Amino acid sequence: MLSATGWRSHSWLRRSPARWILLAALAAAGAARGQIAVLGETVYTMEGPPIVNGVVLVRAGKIERVGPAGSTPVPKDYRELRAKVVTPGLI
Repeated sequence: MLSATGWRSHSWLRRSPARWILLAALAAAGAARGQIAVLGETVYTMEGPPIVNGVVLVRAGKIERVGPAGSTPVPKDYRELRAKVVTPGLI
């Protein structure tokens, strides 16, 4: 067991429903590291003007491709998320 400044000082976390919510959120974040397509109304990149109706493809936590929805097809096995504004690198 840890000292009073360690785990024991956070005993509320052991008996709190917040613990289970935190664990569920962390588990979901791990699952989200797969293949994701973020469909944005506006995508701001570091290169060029904003992309209206853009797509950011993310695989294994890394940006794979960024472009307009019309020329950036989303693979069928990607999970789709939608956002008004997307800034690749800050996802």
